[in-house]
Amino acid sequence: MEYKLKDCIQEIIDNRGRNPAQYYEGEKFPVIDNYLIQNDLYPDLKNVKRYIDLKTHDNFIRKYLKRNDVLMTLVGNGIGNVSLSPSDEVVIIQNTIGFRANNEILLNEYLYYYFKYSKQELLNFDRGSSQPSIKKTDILNMVIDIPTIKVQNSIISLLISLDRKIEVNNNIKSLLEELSDVLFQRWFIDFEFPNENRVPYKSNGGEMKNYVQKEIPFDWEYIELKDIIFQSKKTFNPIKSEVEEVAHFSLPAYDKQEYPSIELSDTIKSNKYIINSDSIIFSKMNPNTPRVWLPNINKNLKNVCSSEFVVLDTSKKSNQSFIYTLVKSKDFINFLINNTTGSTGSRQRVSPTTALSFKFPYNEKVVLNFEKTIKPLLNMILVLKEESQQLKLLRDTLIPKFMSGDFEMLNETEVFENVSIS
Repeated sequence: MEYKLKDCIQEIIDNRGRNPAQYYEGEKFPVIDNYLIQNDLYPDLKNVKRYIDLKTHDNFIRKYLKRNDVLMTLVGNGIGNVSLSPSDEVVIIQNTIGFRANNEILLNEYLYYYFKYSKQELLNFDRGSSQPSIKKTDILNMVIDIPTIKVQNSIISLLISLDRKIEVNNNIKSLLEELSDVLFQRWFIDFEFPNENRVPYKSNGGEMKNYVQKEIPFDWEYIELKDIIFQSKKTFNPIKSEVEEVAHFSLPAYDKQEYPSIELSDTIKSNKYIINSDSIIFSKMNPNTPRVWLPNINKNLKNVCSSEFVVLDTSKKSNQSFIYTLVKSKDFINFLINNTTGSTGSRQRVSPTTALSFKFPYNEKVVLNFEKTIKPLLNMILVLKEESQQLKLLRDTLIPKFMSGDFEMLNETEVFENVSIS
């Protein structure tokens, strides 16, 4: 049955118009800012930058969120992005609005997926001049065809089961990334790699030597990054090539999901670098926002990346895992930051030659042992990213079917009927 959205909404959570006198770090109430709303089921609260205290919460906030209210960005490059409120103890203030549906007609989670399905319609509401913006009234006047609550629950159960599996994969991936970073820190910064007796080296009396005001193990040396990798500049020219599908590792693809987009080569307007399974790539642009990519190589297509990336070929020493953790390290990122040229923001870049001159302590035997230890973790990260991408494709195939009234698949998915959506 068709309704105007405004007739299905119980509460609009809108605190726009003014800012509190002060924001805090680490207080009780996280502020869900626009950058956190990325069309994922829930915002990642680990990335929250601003909080408010209890006094501000009680005296300044006009409207309070409840868990699973639908959040939407109204202003900025992310207009129309949606997410669900992760709890009753988060707040929205500027540029974001919340919707709480009348659950006798419409379920919040169904509305969330409806907004994802209607993204282009939402973008068409853009009335901004200096920056993109959507008006609340345009959203509330949308016409939505709403199935019964029973059908909504069945759809939600299926789609959320997919989203939750993606969320679990992402959490495992984050833990594996953290573990690899911790191991790198222990082995190559603290020098607590396993010695011949398989106990931590430095804290168990390992011999050290001084090198430029820093202690390193006696049989280690300082080398430059270029000593153990090649910089690959093998180029793909789309204008001079036959039209074909390519896996395109672009900056937007990294920022969106750290997974390449599949594109026809004639839609790509500039030369790209060719990458393969030995490649690690990192952005030379604005290193204050690090982009280090362990790429999921598509074996059936040509794999190319933006020329804003530096391509490291790790085949020389078969040390891809070590190189990946090295270029993610704080020391390397800080080196890039300290050696950028250009003004602030997107104009800041570091030259590949400078990046490859980065010096660090090195021992080939320890690196090989590290490679054997860490490689299975990074392989699992690639598997999880691949699986999550396939789940996203399935979810994004099902959403338009369901939202357009094609419920045939629900008869084949009884396995999802008992999935909790609370």
